[in-house]
Amino acid sequence: MPPYAILWDLDGTITDSFDGFYEACEIILKKYDAPIKMTAGEFSQKYFGQSLPKILSRIFGDLLSDGQKMKIADEYYALANQIFLEKGSIRPVPGVKRVLDHFAAAAIPMAIASSSQLSTIVAELQALDMLHYFGNIISGNFLPSKPAPDIFQVAAHSLNVNPEACVVFEDSLAGIAGAKAAGMKAIGIATSKKVTDFSAADIALVDFDSLDLNGFVNLFNS
Repeated sequence: MPPYAILWDLDGTITDSFDGFYEACEIILKKYDAPIKMTAGEFSQKYFGQSLPKILSRIFGDLLSDGQKMKIADEYYALANQIFLEKGSIRPVPGVKRVLDHFAAAAIPMAIASSSQLSTIVAELQALDMLHYFGNIISGNFLPSKPAPDIFQVAAHSLNVNPEACVVFEDSLAGIAGAKAAGMKAIGIATSKKVTDFSAADIALVDFDSLDLNGFVNLFNS
């Protein structure tokens, strides 16, 4: 087995799931009389990639209890799962399958470290027939949000790999910061940010086609 492992964020890194999450969020906010009407642009810039309880806290403040937020979150993720599996409103990020195939063929351990609920992570991967790539799936739904390192530390432990032997693929700056806080290498993919925003990453990619797969191991020689 290779002496390192790869941890993956999901939304925006492996999957282009924006449309499904935005549709689910629109429905939920309307149902619960949110004090704002969120545009797709606002959802993309301010909220996408965050857990729903955190989104609800930002929108409703203290108008909802923690218990209400968790109940609404369960409803939201169930709705998103239905949208992904029935409508097919999800696509792989261009080029990611080539990267996953390469690492899978080399028997490199891989795990998901995503803020979404476990059921939604599984639904997304099932919709794209990508579940088989990953030795474990860690949901950060009940863990401190990125940039806290917790989710990455748990994911590394689940693969029985030391944090310093892990590489994290992320599309968010908070995710990159969390990976570095966990003592891991970090690769930023510019699906939702500019490639120049990833100054804290060990590698910043415009897209997955620009990743040098053969030189990947050099990350651990630097």
